[in-house]
Amino acid sequence: MWLRARLGGQPFVYDAHELFTEVPEVVGRPIIKRVWQQVEKFIVPRATLAYTVGPAIADWFVQQYGQPFAVVRNISRLEVAELPPMPMAAPANGYILYQGVLNEGRGLEALLDAMPQVKTRLVICGEGDLSASLREQAQKLGLLASGQVEFRGFVLPDELRLITQQASLGIMLLENRGLSYYYSLANKFFDYLHAGVPQLIVDFPEYRRLNDLYDVAEVVELTPDALAAAINRLLFDDPERYHQLASNCRRARLELNWQREEQTLLVLYATLLQPASVPA
Repeated sequence: MWLRARLGGQPFVYDAHELFTEVPEVVGRPIIKRVWQQVEKFIVPRATLAYTVGPAIADWFVQQYGQPFAVVRNISRLEVAELPPMPMAAPANGYILYQGVLNEGRGLEALLDAMPQVKTRLVICGEGDLSASLREQAQKLGLLASGQVEFRGFVLPDELRLITQQASLGIMLLENRGLSYYYSLANKFFDYLHAGVPQLIVDFPEYRRLNDLYDVAEVVELTPDALAAAINRLLFDDPERYHQLASNCRRARLELNWQREEQTLLVLYATLLQPASVPA
């Protein structure tokens, strides 16, 4: 893409939706990582415009390459439709929800190990490299036969939004398998928030920063016992805290939404319309 832009005398835009050279699939393969690092070192400084999904990754790029990086967060669009009535406590017929790919470093193994201690069910929407092994783990734990865990596979966006709104609790867990995960700001964080659903998060910089501002989640350690304790406390033992988190989600979505974030993107692309030299 850089070569095509260069040959056509056009601006080259680098949109980094993750820190690719630090994703688990690359970090664990040293030769592959070195190859992609060389590509990154060549490409990034030559971008006419560069932006990414969160301040932590933007700061990393600035430190590495001295290249200015803007931030455009990948936040859900604020829908005008009303959310379900505000719950005073976790819905009795609700469920825990994980939405996203089933890959390494998503905390799913620990979550499944926690489920025998949890008094509700888990719905998993998505597929990935760990699809077979996670189903096997759930089967060995007796979670499939009991119906406590349900794998729904790939789900269309409109259906997923409805599934998310009906959930009691969202799961946003990551393992520190590289800087891309550690500095991430996942879509699902905002999807749960926009559905008015409290969530469990790990203590990584971007999630901690937003949660300090809006208080929409509980920070947990990624162990089966800690996960089970946090889930049971929120859903069954502390309705006041659950109501507080759900209420905060509804307020936060009015500030954290794509309608606001897209204004930043429009301003960035407007700079490309101004006469400027294309980097060599």
